[in-house]
Amino acid sequence: MNKTTTLYHKIFGLLGLSFVIIVHEFGHFLAAKFFGVGVPIFSIGFGPRLFGYQFGNTVFQLAAIPLGGYVSMNPTELAIQPYSHKMVIILAGIFFNILFTYFILVYLAWRDNYQILPIIDTIIPHSPAERANLQQNDTIVFVDGEPVDDDMSLLLEKIVSSPDETIIFTVERNNKTQLIPITVGTAHPTLGNGAGWLGIKWKRTLIKTTLLQAIMLGFQKIVLMFSNIGQFTAALFRKKEGPQITGPIGIMSVAAKSLAISPLYFLFVLSVISVNVAIFNLLPIPFLDGGQAVRYTVEEIFGPIPESILHYLTLFFLLLFFLFIIFITMKDVSRLRNKR
Repeated sequence: MNKTTTLYHKIFGLLGLSFVIIVHEFGHFLAAKFFGVGVPIFSIGFGPRLFGYQFGNTVFQLAAIPLGGYVSMNPTELAIQPYSHKMVIILAGIFFNILFTYFILVYLAWRDNYQILPIIDTIIPHSPAERANLQQNDTIVFVDGEPVDDDMSLLLEKIVSSPDETIIFTVERNNKTQLIPITVGTAHPTLGNGAGWLGIKWKRTLIKTTLLQAIMLGFQKIVLMFSNIGQFTAALFRKKEGPQITGPIGIMSVAAKSLAISPLYFLFVLSVISVNVAIFNLLPIPFLDGGQAVRYTVEEIFGPIPESILHYLTLFFLLLFFLFIIFITMKDVSRLRNKR
């Protein structure tokens, strides 16, 4: 892959991440407009404005720091809204991210629905699978003594969640079975450090799906996605050397690599990013949607919170947030350098 192609993928990775942010902020924008709350600024990124365009009463702008975005609402018009309207406006961005993810999953289930088979199609050179002497057309029938499901969920989840661990595969080769121990790799080419990989491309078969079936499959897949995110979060606290959080640079890198694999896989990665943006915004931090929801709930029950308290809380968490972003960005840069 030449440098021009790599740059193209990185640019589209950044654009993909920006689009997920636009979807989130557009949810806030539409909800605010619906309830008559003015939105003077719709910003992609933070900091100084690079350029902007005024449409109606709103300036749509691109700012210098592409680590998120925001919509600036008229504080007076927002303050007089009833509690239920405020909650709809605050949570609309999260809802739009989840809806965006669902639509992508439905589309992929309808247009690109494959069943992955536990049969090795290709082995990537210098990968853990090659070092373990796995071969093309090997069929995995058991993993650590457990039978492999037709949908491959057991096998794939076992691999991703077991970096640097040894898994015993029961392999069928030429009508004979044998046990093959394999140490799972620790640096997944797409998911990054902390996610296990073998370096195997599995055989797959196309499944014809109606739109109605795709709608149902999309719901199943988004539920599974939330479940996997929950397991990932639990693993962060359970394992000392478990999966690692990826920052903006790492996310853009993953998006770029997914586009290099295929446009449809790029769409899937965007759906994963979108649902993670939704979950991240649920955190009860003052400048995130979850924090705003907590604030309006507390004020509904106990009355207004003093502005001085809100100001210092926001500054404190904003400082912690930027330190956190700097930390994980440095980790991302270090991981990307180590992969070269």
